[in-house]
Amino acid sequence: MSTTVPTERSVEVLNSLLRGEISAQEAHEKALALSADMTANETAEIRRISAEHTRSAEALRTEVFRLGGQPAGSAGAWGAFARAFQSSANMLGVSTAFSSLCEGETHGLKEYEEALETASGPTRSLLQDVLIPNQKRHIAALDVIGNRRRAG
Repeated sequence: MSTTVPTERSVEVLNSLLRGEISAQEAHEKALALSADMTANETAEIRRISAEHTRSAEALRTEVFRLGGQPAGSAGAWGAFARAFQSSANMLGVSTAFSSLCEGETHGLKEYEEALETASGPTRSLLQDVLIPNQKRHIAALDVIGNRRRAG
């Protein structure tokens, strides 16, 4: 059974998740700088995941508005760190860049699962039915790419 979090706290949590989605989208765009070293399928997958993060961010913005809050406008400090981390990973090559993206997706999944513990109503549905399944698909897709690269 979940505990309901007051609306103000819910908005804070949703904005934190929103900043994570913005950051993830930026990290995936940053990874596309290596597209010349990726297969067409890898590039397409990164673009698909990036677009899904954009849609997830929009869904979180909508939920923040529904609760009467003001959505975060940027990834904030976490975004700056994630961009720097992804840039460093990119310098080490495509395999490291994919590993970095997968780590970010895993972190995002944990954040969503923690938020789910106290979410209710439409917020709970968004987390449970959309955002968590998206993260799991992203992790699976990046794992497949990583495994292919290690085997290749």
